[in-house]
Amino acid sequence: MSTICGHFVENSKIKSADIYDMLKKMEYRGPDTHGAYLDGRLVKVNEVDELKGVLSNESHIALGHSRLKIVGSEKTTQPYNSCDGKLALIHNGEIYNYQKLRTLLNKQHEIKTSSDSEIIVHLLEEIYRGDLLSAMKKVIGLLDGMYSLAVTDGESLVVARDPIGKKPLYYIRNENITYFASEKKALWNGKDNPERLNPGDILSIDNSGIEVCEGFHLQFPQIDIVDFREAVEIYKDILIKAVKKRLTGLTGSHIGVIFSGGIDSVLISKLLQREGKNITCYCTGTEESGDIVAARSVADDLGLELKTTIIAEDMVEEMLPEIIQSVEESGLLQVEVAIPMYLAAKLAAEDNIRVMFTGQAA
Repeated sequence: MSTICGHFVENSKIKSADIYDMLKKMEYRGPDTHGAYLDGRLVKVNEVDELKGVLSNESHIALGHSRLKIVGSEKTTQPYNSCDGKLALIHNGEIYNYQKLRTLLNKQHEIKTSSDSEIIVHLLEEIYRGDLLSAMKKVIGLLDGMYSLAVTDGESLVVARDPIGKKPLYYIRNENITYFASEKKALWNGKDNPERLNPGDILSIDNSGIEVCEGFHLQFPQIDIVDFREAVEIYKDILIKAVKKRLTGLTGSHIGVIFSGGIDSVLISKLLQREGKNITCYCTGTEESGDIVAARSVADDLGLELKTTIIAEDMVEEMLPEIIQSVEESGLLQVEVAIPMYLAAKLAAEDNIRVMFTGQAA
C-alpha cells in the first residue's frame, strides 16, 4: 500500500503545496520514502516533510508518491523516469509478472532498480509515440497485478486503475484544475465530492480538459466443465498459482493472514506455509463468535500461530470514528464489514506485518 496523488492545471500553473498536503493526509499509507515530480523535475527524500520547501514552487503538472516497501530495495523511490527523461510515472500496487515483462524490453533500456514499478515506465517508453493515452492502453493490457498509476509526458497526464479495482483512485475537477489521489480524504475541500475512477478505466487529462476512457477490462471465458473432479483439480491449480504469484519478489518472509478458520483462510495459510513463509494468523470477533471459536480450534489442529482481538461494545464505540475515517464510508453495512478487518489489520501492524493475505470474497 503506497500513496499516489497529483494535479494538472490547464494552460496555467499553481503552487504545488497541495501535493504536500495530500501526501501528509495519507502519510500512513507509505512511511518509507517519498518523491515528487514538478514539470520535469524529480525530487526524492526519506521524510515527507523534506518535500515541503520544494512543493512551494508553482507547477503545471505535479505528482506525489509515498512508498510502503514491499518489492524492491531501499533505492526504489518513485517517481520513475524513462531513459530519455520524457516520461515520469508513479505507481501504487504490485505487478506479479514484472520479471517476465522485463524480458520483453529492448536491451538498451537502463533499468536502475529491482522494482516492479520501474518496468512499467520502460514499457510505456518503448510503445510511446507521442500519444500517451494510446501507449497506456497497450501497456495495461500486459500487466498482471493490482495497480493505480499515473504517467505524464510533460504535456498530458493519464491515470489508470486495475480491472478488478483492488487499488483505489479518486479525482475531482475544480474549474481548470484536476486533482487525483489514492484516498478521498486527500481531496475533500468542503464543496466538491471526489469521484471514483472505475476499475479498468483511464482518466486522460490535457490542456483541453479531461476524459474518462475505457482502458482494460477482463474477459470471462465460457466454462464448460461438468466433471466435479476435473473442476476441483483446475481450482486447485489456479489457487496455487494465485498464491505463488503474489509472493513474487516480496522482501521478507513474515506474512499475515486474516483468519476465520473457514476453508478459504485455511487453504491460503497452508499454501503460504508450503512456500516456506512464516505466517501469523489474525482473527477478531466477540468472545463466543463463530469465527473466534472456529479459528482457535482449526489453528490449534493445524499448528498455526493465531492472534486474536476480542471485540467489546465499548471498543467499537471508541474506535468507530477512526474506522469510518479509514474506510471513508459511513453506511452501516460497509462499517460492519470493516470492523473485524480493520481490527485484524491493526493487530498485524503491531507485529510490523507489511503483507496480508485474505480469503475475503474468495
